[in-house]
Amino acid sequence: MITVRRTPIPIPPRSFRKTKYPWSTIQVGQSFFVPNGAGYKLHYAARRYGIRITQRQVKGGLEVWRVA
Repeated sequence: MITVRRTPIPIPPRSFRKTKYPWSTIQVGQSFFVPNGAGYKLHYAARRYGIRITQRQVKGGLEVWRVA
């Protein structure tokens, strides 16, 4: 049986994982290098932060630019 509590229990704060990409510091027009990067994962990670990116294959990995 499920019981409803009369006294409120505070909601614990959300826990965020540390990201290995600089989403919070990168500005539009700036780029960063990912050695031997996994390209499709970058787009999903950027989308979670509301950031649009483009990437190009360069020698040794990927160069990733913030476009919006």
